[in-house]
Amino acid sequence: MKKILIINNDTKHIKDFISLLSPYYKLDIVHYLDFSLDTAHSYDAIILSGGANHAVTGQGRWLYQKEFELVKTTTTPLIGVCLGFQIIAYGLDLEIIELEEPVHGICKIRNLQGDFFAHHDELDVYQAHRFAVSDNPDWRGVESIEILARSDTGVEVFQHRERDIYGFQFHPEVFHDKLESRRLFLSFLEKILR
Repeated sequence: MKKILIINNDTKHIKDFISLLSPYYKLDIVHYLDFSLDTAHSYDAIILSGGANHAVTGQGRWLYQKEFELVKTTTTPLIGVCLGFQIIAYGLDLEIIELEEPVHGICKIRNLQGDFFAHHDELDVYQAHRFAVSDNPDWRGVESIEILARSDTGVEVFQHRERDIYGFQFHPEVFHDKLESRRLFLSFLEKILR
C-alpha cells in the first residue's frame, strides 16, 4: 500500500482527509510544527493541508519555513490544498493576494485543463479561504507552473511544469453530496502514484 504523509496545518478537515484516503493509502499525519524534512523521502506523496490560523504572507510566514523548504527541494510528489496550495505557491514565488471578501461554500471553477477534471468544462467545488493565488500574468513564478483551473477569485488548480507539484485552492477532501471533487481527487492521486 502506498504511503502518504499529510502535513496538518491545523485544518478542520483532517477527518475528511482520513475518511477519503485511508481505505486506499497508508496515512501518516504530522503537525506542521513537528514536521521534519528528513522524513519526506520515505513517502510516496506528501499533502500540505489547509488551515486558517495564519496567513502565508505577513507575520505568519515564518511558521511555514520548513514547508517552503520542502517545496523547493522535494522530489516526492507534493500536493497542496487551500493553505497548502498557498504555501506551495509562495514557495514557488507566486503572488498571494488577500480577497476583499472571504470565499465560503460551493463555487464553480472553470477553464479546466488536464486529465484531473475528466473532461468537465465546469465543476462545483467547496471553498473556504480569504487569500488566493493571483492569476496576474506578470507574477514572478508563472513560467514554472501550468494553470489547470480558475474561478472568479483567481487560480484554483495548478501543476508545476517540471516537478510533481500540484496545488488545489478548493477542498477536494470535503464531502458534499452534490460534489464530484472527492472522486476526482482520488483518481488524480491514483494517476500520480502509479
